[in-house]
Amino acid sequence: MAVVLVFVMPERGFTPTPRSERQTWSSMKTTLSSGITAVRMHHVLMAVIAIELFYGASSEPFDRLWEKHMLDSFAFPAIWNLNFVVWFGIIEVIVLVFGIGATALLRRAVDVDLAGVPLRILTGANGLTMGAALVFALSGNFALSVSMVLLTALVRSATGPVVDAWLNQMVESRYKATVFSLHSQSNAFGQVVLGPVMGGIAILTSVRAALIGVAVLLVPPQGIYAWLGLRRSEGDSEKQK
Repeated sequence: MAVVLVFVMPERGFTPTPRSERQTWSSMKTTLSSGITAVRMHHVLMAVIAIELFYGASSEPFDRLWEKHMLDSFAFPAIWNLNFVVWFGIIEVIVLVFGIGATALLRRAVDVDLAGVPLRILTGANGLTMGAALVFALSGNFALSVSMVLLTALVRSATGPVVDAWLNQMVESRYKATVFSLHSQSNAFGQVVLGPVMGGIAILTSVRAALIGVAVLLVPPQGIYAWLGLRRSEGDSEKQK
């Protein structure tokens, strides 16, 4: 398609900037440096970036191991002679449909632009995800385990826009693109660096142990959220004096 479009839809109005006037790398370096400075100067932004590191580290192994755990631990119900592939497909469809619904419901029910609201939502959501991962790892019941997978996926889907709203509240317009990029890169770094560690635990010990580790990785974010909530409460108390 790209080759065809080169001939069918040529760009005739583009005038490249002279090489001597290009400052692409310099501009990128300045933007990145400014974004990092903005994060370092704002303790909440630093906390959010750190939290995302643990989210990436926990989400990657969970997404890779939950299906294997289901296959190793349960006999799938013989309903309509559905095999495990169909069951996994049904679960994914439910996650997709209900995830959209959960996100829309949260947007209507809660004003995430109000100060303090995103922090409370994300604190509760992280607690739910941590609990769901632990119950999933330890449960011996098929229906309960599927429910925990669905809960984890729905919470992730619904809280994504909340995180975006929270970052928007804290970041100046000129730094937003860079901070959002750093936020995403932190998640990716957690997946790449710590994700394989959890995979190694699954190989050397058991998948169940690795899934318990997923829940453990969500403990630091819960502590950070608690610290941020305490800082906010102290700030509100100071304002009332």
